[in-house]
Amino acid sequence: MTDFVNGSAIYGNDARQETAARYGVHVATGVAGLMYVYPFKLAGGTLATTLIDEAGEYHMTAYGRSGYVSGIADLYSDLLSWSKHIGNGEEGAHPGKPLPYGLTIKLAYSMIFPTGKYDATSLFGSPGHNVFFFIPNASFSYLTQPNLLGDGTEFSLTVWYDIATKNHANNYQTGDVVDFDWAVSEHIGKWQVGLAGNYATQVADDRINGAPVNGNGNRLGAATIGPVIAYQIPAWKSLIKLKVALPIWQRNYNRVTTVLTTFVKAF
Repeated sequence: MTDFVNGSAIYGNDARQETAARYGVHVATGVAGLMYVYPFKLAGGTLATTLIDEAGEYHMTAYGRSGYVSGIADLYSDLLSWSKHIGNGEEGAHPGKPLPYGLTIKLAYSMIFPTGKYDATSLFGSPGHNVFFFIPNASFSYLTQPNLLGDGTEFSLTVWYDIATKNHANNYQTGDVVDFDWAVSEHIGKWQVGLAGNYATQVADDRINGAPVNGNGNRLGAATIGPVIAYQIPAWKSLIKLKVALPIWQRNYNRVTTVLTTFVKAF
């Protein structure tokens, strides 16, 4: 998996661009992950564990200063996820197998571990964050039967709740964030094409030494939308996906465009 990010502005608490910042950021990362599916069922559902990490380069300009950081980021893990397919077709369908028509649900407990490179003195951030994140999440996906457009329309939604510990290097406490990822796509043979988006909002203040940051809590808000396209390679039991996230709104956050390419292979 590769991830390219280009940022052109930073927005403040009023969701307006901070023109004085003259902000720019360019990020290129490589991401690798593994998933282990347990060889037994629980209540008719599938149990799995994933591990994902990335390394990259980060170039940033803001308020007349420019800098560069690089290194390995924090480790992400779905410590345990449970998924179950309800409907016709085959649960966890993959290239060469029936499509999972009907509803599929997934419940997971995920975490981010502070294993990445961290520098408390850096003016331009670090690949690592020096905090733990606790992230319960739930996913719902519904695939219709074949229609005039193709082999079925898929509607999907994932809801994440992000809880961070305090960064004891600077006494900074990030507030809880609710994150909604959604997609609507059509299956057409080996192809899957559609739109995907994201909406995130912070529900508690950022605090430093116990006081709200900037007097307003510096609460994050962001929304994106963009195309997604995937292609199955049955002979390899693989999938290639391209996703573009275009910014449409942001508060106390950067205006960034993200291009994500993914290669997935089953063994």
